[in-house]
Amino acid sequence: MLFMPSKLPRLFVKSPLRTGAEIVLPPDQAHYLANVLRLKPQEQVLVFNGVDANGARAPPPRQEEGDARR
Repeated sequence: MLFMPSKLPRLFVKSPLRTGAEIVLPPDQAHYLANVLRLKPQEQVLVFNGVDANGARAPPPRQEEGDARR
């Protein structure tokens, strides 16, 4: 099987990646996704932590009281 790189934006997080887990992003990463990449609510990002074998696809974070959660 040929590996095809994803066109999704990639985002490094320090959190463990578990199915259904909520990841809290620091304000600078939330700003990057929302204002620099200008991701829309229906778009996804590829989240990875450098430890787990595979990354996880996730919707972009939502802003809540100064933080961002996926």
